[in-house]
Amino acid sequence: MDDRTQPTHWPTPEDPLSRPVLADRDRFFDPGHPWCAAAAGHPRVEGGYPDPEAHSPFHECRTDRATFDTLADLDGQPLGLDVYAAAPFRFGQPRHPDPLTSPVPRVVVECYPWDDDTKSFRCSLTADGALGLARHLILLAELLTTHNARE
Repeated sequence: MDDRTQPTHWPTPEDPLSRPVLADRDRFFDPGHPWCAAAAGHPRVEGGYPDPEAHSPFHECRTDRATFDTLADLDGQPLGLDVYAAAPFRFGQPRHPDPLTSPVPRVVVECYPWDDDTKSFRCSLTADGALGLARHLILLAELLTTHNARE
């Protein structure tokens, strides 16, 4: 198991509320995001540790996802498309900033074949980018709906 969630020096039955991560100023105590669908796995503020079985995936806070049926290209293989918000869950990670990991929540779009979700493609947008995409999708849907209504 990941050293962030179950290192050998973490709570023992004799001392379940010991908090070595909080005493280690080089590591984060991340309470998680309140909008996280797996918030039940977040550590308690008064002491405790994340529950890696209740917080899945462990490394991210995610909202509930919306799933859509899509096709590869215009007439190809059926695909699943999930859209949700996510942000890193950094409990126990080193404090030293990683320039590649932003703590800012983003909107995630994930596409995968229905029969094999291990072959997924995932990308993310800022909140502003997601609003721009949503506005554009509304314009396209209205254009197609209006055009199809005339036929």
